[in-house]
Amino acid sequence: MYAKTCLENRTSPVDPPQRGRFVVWHALVWLMAAPLLGTAVARAAVWIEHFRAPLVIFPLLAGCGLGLLLVLLMRLAQIGHRPTLLIGAVLAVIAAVAGQHGFSYLDYRAARAEFIAQKHEGLSLEDLPEMMSVAPPSFADYMRAQAAVGRPITEKFVLRGAAAWASWAVDGLLVLATTVAIVSIAGRAPYCNVCRSWYRTVRTGALGGDAAVKLAEAASLRIAEPLGAAHYRLSHCASGCGPARLQLARDGAQGDARRCEAWLVAVERERVVKVLDNERGSS
Repeated sequence: MYAKTCLENRTSPVDPPQRGRFVVWHALVWLMAAPLLGTAVARAAVWIEHFRAPLVIFPLLAGCGLGLLLVLLMRLAQIGHRPTLLIGAVLAVIAAVAGQHGFSYLDYRAARAEFIAQKHEGLSLEDLPEMMSVAPPSFADYMRAQAAVGRPITEKFVLRGAAAWASWAVDGLLVLATTVAIVSIAGRAPYCNVCRSWYRTVRTGALGGDAAVKLAEAASLRIAEPLGAAHYRLSHCASGCGPARLQLARDGAQGDARRCEAWLVAVERERVVKVLDNERGSS
């Protein structure tokens, strides 16, 4: 986290942008697209499970994949209302967790139908009603049968019955926790309600001590001690209509690392960009 403890004075304080406001069409897009992403992750997870699906690790990886896809969606669609984002993330997890069992059931039915067709290959039309009379089990019956068969943990230990159901519940909670954590962290980024866009990094790099001092002065920052090497990051919204954010990670006089940030008005942003351009031209 960037803190303001390293600043002695801020000559022109600017309030950071507020959280994203609720927008109806943003909510509609998000709440429809997020479950679709969860369904796609469920389909991929069922396919991967045929190869390897280690306990605990696999649901965590599935949650990471779903969370990153949701972050990509929220950035591309520029959706910034955080409660909406969290609701969509939960719906996506429900679709992903339920979808894994649903797709497994559909795969079972397809394999069962293929097996019956091969077994009764060459039968006459008179025998067709007898072949079709064997109805496939329902989804509920399929899940009960899966729990009865059990979920192998090791070669000698299998979770059956209630233990199998509990393990599936734990998997779902792991996917939920991972996905919601990733979306929550990504949702903390600044968001501009004017142009409805997330802040993005436009300049980043390293600076020497003298250049860091010039950058701090351009941003109206007063540092109480000499600056060592520093790393900066400048970000703003898509159209640049809101205040820019300057993040500065620097070495103090005693070699200790300090981090700070400042929100810049248009004039300060121009001065900061000019300093960075001069440093690039002189390097």
